[in-house]
Amino acid sequence: MENAKKMVRKAAKLQQHQIMKILQPTLDERLKNIGPTCSSAADIGEGALDGFPDAYLLQLHPEDPPYLFECFWATRLNRDDADWAFHYKRSRWGFDEELKQRELTATAARFFIIRARIHHSPSCPCSSSSDTSTTVRPVAYAHFRFVEDDSRPVLYCYELQVEKDYHRRGLGTFLTEIMEIIGKSTNMDVVMCTVFSYNESSIDFFRKNGYDNDRTCIYGKDRSGGCLGRDYLVLSKSLNIEKKEKDGKKIVTVSGVSPLLVTSNGAFHV
Repeated sequence: MENAKKMVRKAAKLQQHQIMKILQPTLDERLKNIGPTCSSAADIGEGALDGFPDAYLLQLHPEDPPYLFECFWATRLNRDDADWAFHYKRSRWGFDEELKQRELTATAARFFIIRARIHHSPSCPCSSSSDTSTTVRPVAYAHFRFVEDDSRPVLYCYELQVEKDYHRRGLGTFLTEIMEIIGKSTNMDVVMCTVFSYNESSIDFFRKNGYDNDRTCIYGKDRSGGCLGRDYLVLSKSLNIEKKEKDGKKIVTVSGVSPLLVTSNGAFHV
């Protein structure tokens, strides 16, 4: 139990730039730092990057326009993004508003946000095509934390939401993939999430991505595979971490992930 607490505390100290350093080498050419040398940034649209200084360019499919990808701590989440996440979730399922606001703004909360370029055609038919404007708005996000659950260090996915118009484009799978990469690199045992038992599409999504009922779901199973007597399922995916020792340092090695060194004082080196 104590070891789990220590691993969670260490993981929680990761800074945003460290998380991006972990992700970039493992994601092929999908994730690129936006800068003067990134010619693909022009595909987003002139002026569209204003206000997103820490954004990365995300190219999931060659034929699709690129997205913007950002990593935030709750303390740096701006009001517009927080309101969007809050109201989107409320419109989908309904919830205890005060509790959800506390969850979204907790200092331990971490966010991945994906934004898309949106074209706005002129309302007047007589306008020329040059009058078309472009904005960038959020279309998907993941809210996660590092926690201890059932004596295990866990990366817990509190929310994973993709707007309906952007379903089946790989955004949800990408968000689960990067949470698993971060979980592996920070020595978490599993990625966990809670899904309403009546949300069949979300259950199918997680199961297709390798998630199953967690061992804490101990109430038996109903016909849908959920926990009897509960209106939600606790799902998890094992991260299968291999640990080695080298020169007094622990080396976390995961297939396809650059080694992450953890020193005796808990510092991460990436």
